[in-house]
Amino acid sequence: MPDPVSDAELAPFVWLRRLYAGAWWFVHAAREPADLPEARRRLASAVTGVGAGLG
Repeated sequence: MPDPVSDAELAPFVWLRRLYAGAWWFVHAAREPADLPEARRRLASAVTGVGAGLG
């Protein structure tokens, strides 16, 4: 590998991972409906973070 990637280069992949995790919570909440509020919170947080990162 060449030089390590910078935080700025890695950021889009971190954002995508947060979105993926937020979406996964909805799959989980389908099995555990009590966790639906947490799923909504996590996805909203991920979307907000990505929006802030994109400027």
